[in-house]
Amino acid sequence: MTKALFFDIDGTLVSFHTHRIPSSTIEALEAAHTKGHKIFIATGRPKAIINNLSELQKRNLIDGYITMNGAYCFVGEQVIYKNAIPQEEVKAMGDFCEKKGVPCIFVEEHHISVCQPNEMVKKIFYDFLHVGVIPTVSFAEATDKEIIQMTPFITEEE
Repeated sequence: MTKALFFDIDGTLVSFHTHRIPSSTIEALEAAHTKGHKIFIATGRPKAIINNLSELQKRNLIDGYITMNGAYCFVGEQVIYKNAIPQEEVKAMGDFCEKKGVPCIFVEEHHISVCQPNEMVKKIFYDFLHVGVIPTVSFAEATDKEIIQMTPFITEEE
């Protein structure tokens, strides 16, 4: 019987304080993998911004990924599941954000872009998640693609 273990990244494998994977965690995952357990990452992050698992990746400890909250799953280069957002919903979100001046992240299968970035986007993606620069594009350009995940930066009221 195959046994699989699933782990989130932020605050689970990777410490919010050190932004690293503790050595004890790496040792435990190596032991589990040696026993034949499959190790999967289950995260809200898209593949394009999984930037903090190199210590596991270089040891070949990760067997597969469930990303974008389940909307994009892959093992190696093989896509197991992909569920794009209907184009009319992408355009509706883009129209809302553009009209209201709301920043929005748009994620494709292999690319990520942002429309109308502000300080909150910079704080979350650059400072907290340590993501490199995300290309800024127009809403027309962003919403004309196959989008798998959107992140609008809206208030509770909106």
